[in-house]
Amino acid sequence: MTKMKPSKIEISSTVEIECSTSKMANSIKTALQPDNLNFPKGLSIQMLSYDNKLIIKIDCTSGMATFISNLDEILEHSQIADAALYND
Repeated sequence: MTKMKPSKIEISSTVEIECSTSKMANSIKTALQPDNLNFPKGLSIQMLSYDNKLIIKIDCTSGMATFISNLDEILEHSQIADAALYND
């Protein structure tokens, strides 16, 4: 039986979070920035705030599990930052 070589999966996603104000979008981005250091090989995350939107771009070649866990962490930390900054 021949072993199959695992295929290399490339995943790319852009998430737009619409905030009530541009200040809120920028504040959440600033709160998330310390998390954007020392990524594993094959993972790239860029964030920018534009008008009242926080735009997050994720590129991953490290597998589906890495992509999903990092996306989940970003969304969870965004929610925590929103709650901490704006007491909703």
